[in-house]
Formats: sequence, C-alpha cells, structure tokens
Amino acid sequence: MKVNLRKLMQLIVFFAHDEVVKPLGKTKLFKLLYFTDVTHLHTVGEPITGAEYLKYPYGPVPMQGDFALKELRKHRLISQTRVEIKVSKNAF
Repeated sequence: MKVNLRKLMQLIVFFAHDEVVKPLGKTKLFKLLYFTDVTHLHTVGEPITGAEYLKYPYGPVPMQGDFALKELRKHRLISQTRVEIKVSKNAF
C-alpha cells in the first residue's frame, strides 16, 4: 500500500493539538501513529496512512515521519521545541 502523506500529516496535527496526549514527544507521537494504523487495520482491514514502520529500540518509526513533521513545521501547522529532561541520579 502506498503511503498517504495527507492522512499521515492530518493524524500528526490531530495528536499535536489533542490535550489528552500531552506532553507529546516524537517517540510518543510515532507510537500513537503506529497503534492507530494497526487498530484500523484490524477493525477495517486497511491502515489509515499506509505508512511503513521501522523497528527501533524505543518503538516504531514511520519511514515518512520526519518528512511529514518538517513539512508541517514549514507550513506552521505544528511547532516543535527541544526539551532537555534531567534525570536524578537517585531515580533508579
């Protein structure tokens, strides 16, 4: 199945503006996209986006994910900021 970039970008915008999933990082976003596609595949018989996902240590990554994010930022449909997470030495 060919990827539908329009639907992929629509899903990204949807999740980016949904207060329920905040805070939303890139890893969480990509997992949400994957589970949305898989759930739709199991219930309807085809994925929503048609994206191909790569297996990475922290979860699935859509092959076109970075491109879609770049296009959405370029058109100012989403904003992306880098956040540094400080982990306490006593946390583990």
